Amino acid sequence: MITVSERYESNIFFGAGRQVSDFVTDIRPGARVEYSSDLVEGSFVGTAMSSIYARNPELNYIGANVGLNATLDRFTERMVRGLKLNLSEAATYFPESPAFITPLSPESDFTRGIQAVRNNSLTNNTAAQGTYQMTPLTQFNASYSLQLRRYVGQPQSQLSDSDVSTALFNNTIHSVSAGPMYRVSQSHTIGTSYVYRQVLIESTSSPSVQSFTSAIHGGMVTWRSILSQELRAEISPGLSVEARFPDKVIWTMRAGLQWQDSRRTAEISYTRNVFPSYFVQAALLISDGVGAAFSYSISSQWRVGFGANYAVNTSTGQQGLRFESIGVNGSLVYAFYPGMTVSVTGSHGEFIINESSATSRFNRQTGMVSFTMEWN
Repeated sequence: MITVSERYESNIFFGAGRQVSDFVTDIRPGARVEYSSDLVEGSFVGTAMSSIYARNPELNYIGANVGLNATLDRFTERMVRGLKLNLSEAATYFPESPAFITPLSPESDFTRGIQAVRNNSLTNNTAAQGTYQMTPLTQFNASYSLQLRRYVGQPQSQLSDSDVSTALFNNTIHSVSAGPMYRVSQSHTIGTSYVYRQVLIESTSSPSVQSFTSAIHGGMVTWRSILSQELRAEISPGLSVEARFPDKVIWTMRAGLQWQDSRRTAEISYTRNVFPSYFVQAALLISDGVGAAFSYSISSQWRVGFGANYAVNTSTGQQGLRFESIGVNGSLVYAFYPGMTVSVTGSHGEFIINESSATSRFNRQTGMVSFTMEWN
């Protein structure tokens, strides 16, 4: 497969001050491999990402995006009846750090509405998820994930006329969760889980800045329901405690509502949890995020989509750090025939960074026309 795009970028450095715009040509060749046997099902996707800047050729880059997924249910069922296991790996290397979830940046602890300055970075997410069917109505779920973000070199920033720091921090996050789920009825399921996360934050530029390590203990109750043939809902309230501040209990939430029929898909979600900061300061953030998305198939060839996100991230300690961001996007896709599509997409983002008494505000707009070809 290959995608060739031409896009307009209003703020190529993702910062305040003098905002620099440019036209960028993106060329992204890749391949997808799917495998299935009596024991394993899996898929691999690899994409090279190259961008050519018309006015700022010194920013030209080549990056990569890799995804791997393996379902070992058939193998584990032969060993232990009722046991299922899934392994996944996602890695991306390029100088842009999406603030919200995108096809190039899947859901992780790093997609929380924070728009960092332009800088080469490697993001990796390795995960293992297991399920054991204890009884016909009860199953036990367990998962582990290792999330890494590493910055390479120094940031190319346009925040120099602001008092807000442009420091970047490497993150290492170990996450473990475990708990049972019980099917109350054909349409309703409830469960509980314990979640433990160990967070390491390290400065990329100043040896004098010490590493920041913390542990987060949490628990949640989950309710999932099939409200109708098209409508599904989930709500998971919980509590978390940071090891450095054992007397401070933080309430958490994950909630979502999804509608889907033959032509339309609509979804709204809300999350609140504790996540690490990788920009401005080494800190843990209480992050609130709301997202909504809608897509509609006008015909077998035309599809339109809209989305919006809003996030507020506030430091848990005394650092006085706050990120606020909002993003909206839209797309129109036309399929000539299976394997050949043309799409037009646009997005707008507003970002506010508050650090003590200093504030930085900037926005970013993009418009892109893409042509994609796939061969089997």
